[in-house]
Amino acid sequence: MKKVKTAQKYFTQKTFSVTQIILTLIVIVSAIVVTFVYGGGPIGLPFLILGIIGLFICASTKVKDDEIDQLLKRIIAENKIPITNTTIECYDLSVGPVKIRKDSKKCSPKYFVTNISSASTGETVFDVYCIDLINESVQLSSYTVGRDTKVTLAEESIITKNGTLKTPYLKILDFQCEIPVTLNDYNISKIIEDICNK
Repeated sequence: MKKVKTAQKYFTQKTFSVTQIILTLIVIVSAIVVTFVYGGGPIGLPFLILGIIGLFICASTKVKDDEIDQLLKRIIAENKIPITNTTIECYDLSVGPVKIRKDSKKCSPKYFVTNISSASTGETVFDVYCIDLINESVQLSSYTVGRDTKVTLAEESIITKNGTLKTPYLKILDFQCEIPVTLNDYNISKIIEDICNK
């Protein structure tokens, strides 16, 4: 039997599975029987204990947010992806499924690390690492953008099962490419603004 990869399991697991819902109902009913039904202890208590143990097992078999963070760090380290003060890191929310973490941040199976540097000729170089968490692979695309090449910031609406998300992209017109970015950091926002205003 093929082992399910960590990221694949993470992005397909439900917040509450059918098993968890059934076990929760068993725990509630058993607690009511033990508490309010005369002589219900011998019947309700074993079901209550089994239900609690089952819920604990279900929770322990789920892939946690921290495990995905560790997987991402490992892929970045193994592929020697440089992280500098001009690096933009973010998930591409246009690639589903989009998962909402416990810290309310959104993530997807595709993670982008974009290193931006300036060449001595005045060109801007974009080294874009697309990390596929499910396949644990990395694809590098490099774009050397001249002063006359227009780079714009665009926002796209993406419909997910969690509602409509607005995600920003850098668009390099000469290369017909879109690079997912994040604007929740002042330093990154300033870098993007400088690039778009060249």
